[in-house]
Amino acid sequence: ARIDAVTDTAVLPQERALPGRLLLTAYAAEQLLWPIPLLLGFVCFVLGGLLVVVWVGIPLVAVSFPVIRFMANRQRRIAGRVLGAELPTPYRPLPDAGPLIRLRTVLLDPMTWRDLVWCLWAMTFGWVLSLLVVVLLLAVATVFFWWFGCQALTRMRAQVDRVLLTYGSTETLERR
Repeated sequence: ARIDAVTDTAVLPQERALPGRLLLTAYAAEQLLWPIPLLLGFVCFVLGGLLVVVWVGIPLVAVSFPVIRFMANRQRRIAGRVLGAELPTPYRPLPDAGPLIRLRTVLLDPMTWRDLVWCLWAMTFGWVLSLLVVVLLLAVATVFFWWFGCQALTRMRAQVDRVLLTYGSTETLERR
């Protein structure tokens, strides 16, 4: 795999085929289930952030990040597959210290905050795009539109996911 200088992502070799329409629709169907864990993780983060003053929120914030990161990493793999580019996991490494220092490292990681913005996107507009792909296949009268629109809709979602789930230009410059 080579590195694309513009996006700072690894481009997969050409012999690896892009997913077909049915696999793209399966990804979209999977994404229809994501708002439930994303909403739980997002609510735990917000509620925990408000309650962190009384220390009750620390466990809520600590529980929310593994859920959100798991979902974001899954979408990185899907978006990379759809776009034909490997999207690396961009998180800062966690120190071998106590749980509060690890939580502090997670909170100071800019990708954590991009993941939270991605949660809002994935639960709203991203979900609607995935729903559209599935509905176009299931409705007999719209299979024609699914055939021609499935790839465009999933690529559109994958492009937005790539922007939100990978380093921005500022983070890329900081890494260099």
